[in-house]
Amino acid sequence: MGDEKNVSKILWIKRDRPELKVLIKEISTRCGDAHKRLEAFGKADQSLNLKDLGLPADEMATRKAISKFKTKTLLADKGKEFEVQLLLSQNEALTYGAHLSKILVPIETQPDRAAFLNELSSELLRLQQKVCDMIVTNYSWPAPGS
Repeated sequence: MGDEKNVSKILWIKRDRPELKVLIKEISTRCGDAHKRLEAFGKADQSLNLKDLGLPADEMATRKAISKFKTKTLLADKGKEFEVQLLLSQNEALTYGAHLSKILVPIETQPDRAAFLNELSSELLRLQQKVCDMIVTNYSWPAPGS
């Protein structure tokens, strides 16, 4: 959620279609709200370590390399290429976040946190569907037999 809350900042330096700007702003706002809520859970319960992802060093290095690659690609691309790369990136992040949240629901012992995770999963899947819809709406191919 931390990375995605800032995704709309890239639109400060890129010219884009208004529809894209609205969707990316919605994603950024929702992820920002979720990030604040997760931080509040962490402050209220010192047993939650939101900084430790529990991942091997190689996995962390891979994630960092992917993030740098995506950032570099998004900053270099423009027009349709920029939009497609941004939407694909958001599709991945929203899908991952939605499924991670859903997996955590049954093992969460606090009812308010479980409810939040369940709601977050649904909301991220809704946003992911909007991303897919935007890709499909703007993707064209030759008619059959052409």
